[in-house]
Amino acid sequence: MATLNFYATVVSGAVVSGNFQLARAHLAGLLFPVVTSCAAYLQGSFDTTAANFLRLQNPLGSGDFTMATGPGSKCFGLVDVPFENLRIEMGVAQADTRTLTLIARY
Repeated sequence: MATLNFYATVVSGAVVSGNFQLARAHLAGLLFPVVTSCAAYLQGSFDTTAANFLRLQNPLGSGDFTMATGPGSKCFGLVDVPFENLRIEMGVAQADTRTLTLIARY
């Protein structure tokens, strides 16, 4: 099974990353660099139109799919995400440009 990395950037002062455009991939993980401490949310859409991106529900319980990020780098495993277009929403504006990495298996 091939593994590919996809990259999206959160520019300085922004709260939403660029889009991860995946086609028929099985998601494996999401790598965060050192970021301004915040909660991060996973958004999904059936196309790349910005207005169609919505926060994803946590499949294991109620509430949004939330990732607690802090002063260190983190990696999150992703399972059962049905959308081919994803992006990350940060809880606070980032103090510097951040590049996020999404790992996908084909």
